[in-house]
Amino acid sequence: MEKGKACKNTVKIHSLNPSCRLKYFILHCIREINEQLIGSFKFITSETVNILYSSIMWVTILLASIGISLSGLIISFTFYGENIKECWKETLISSLLIIPVFMCVISLSVIVPFGLSALGIANEYILLVLIISMPIMTTPIFLYKYIVIPLYYLLFRKKEMNPEYTKLLTDNDCHGKVFVIKNSNIACTMGITKKSQIIMIGSNLIENLSKDEYTGILLHEIGHIKYKHLRKLILIDIVGVYITMLTGFLASYSSNKNPYVIVAAIGLAGGLIPFLRIIMKQYEKKADGYAAQIIGADTYISALTKLNGLFAGRMDKYDIEHPRLKDRIENIKKCCKNRH
Repeated sequence: MEKGKACKNTVKIHSLNPSCRLKYFILHCIREINEQLIGSFKFITSETVNILYSSIMWVTILLASIGISLSGLIISFTFYGENIKECWKETLISSLLIIPVFMCVISLSVIVPFGLSALGIANEYILLVLIISMPIMTTPIFLYKYIVIPLYYLLFRKKEMNPEYTKLLTDNDCHGKVFVIKNSNIACTMGITKKSQIIMIGSNLIENLSKDEYTGILLHEIGHIKYKHLRKLILIDIVGVYITMLTGFLASYSSNKNPYVIVAAIGLAGGLIPFLRIIMKQYEKKADGYAAQIIGADTYISALTKLNGLFAGRMDKYDIEHPRLKDRIENIKKCCKNRH
C-alpha cells in the first residue's frame, strides 16, 4: 500500500513543471529538517524554525545586495581609472546608501512568486503579477546606473562649477551645468530634464589634454544632451531587462511538455540584448560625430587617444556600451569627410 502511494506521489511530482518541482523539493526539505529539529530538541518549536529560516533568507539577501552594490561601483570606477585604495571610504559609504534599494529588488523577486505560490494562487496569476510588477522591480537598477554613480562624484568628491564650460552648453542650445571633479578621469552626463542636466569632467582630463581637446570631450557629452540620449538609454535598458526577466519567468512557468517555449524565451532574450547594445554604441558614435564636426577631427581624435592613455588602454578593448577606439576614430573621419 505504502509502495503504491509512493509511486503515485512520484508520478505526481514528475508531472509538475521545473519551478513547481523546485518548490516541492524545498518544502520537503524544510519539513524533514523541522521534524528532525523539533524531534531532537524539545525546546525548539516550529515558530523558532520559521524565524531561523527567515533570518537566513534576509541575511542572504543582505549579502547579495552588498555584493551587487559594491561590485557595481568598483567596476564603474575601474573603467574611469579611479584608484579604489584612495577612495575606499567613499566607495563603501556609497554602496551602503544603495544597499536598501537592491534589497527591495531582490526581496520582491524572491518573495512575490514563492509567497503567492504558498497562498495557493495559480501559476498563471503569479506570472501576471510578476509581469505587472517588473517595471517597479527593475527601476532601481537604472537609478543606480544613471543617478547613484554620478551622485557619488557630486556628493563625495571635491568639485567646483565652471562658468566657462557651462557657457559652452548654452552656446550649443543646451541647458545645464558643468562640474569639474578633482583628481578624477570621469566624463559623463546625468539628468533627463533641463534643470537637472549636469556634465561632470575630471580635473585629470583638463591637466593632461589641451584646451581644444578637453573642449572636444565636453562637446561629446553635450551631444548626448542635445540628442536626448540619456532618456533613450534609460528606456532601452528598461526594455532590455524587462524582456529578459519576462522570458525567464515564461521559461520557468512553462510546462516541461513544451520545451520550445523555453528555447524561444532564451533565444529572444539572448538576441535582443546585443541588439540594444548596438543602439547604445551608435549613440556614442553620434556624440563623437557632433564633437568632431565642431572642434575638428584631428583635435578630437587626439583627445580620445590621450583619454585612452588615462584609462590604461581600456578604450581599445571590447565594451558592451562603447565602440572600440579604432571604430570610433574611423567613424569620426567618416563623419567629417561627409560634412565636407
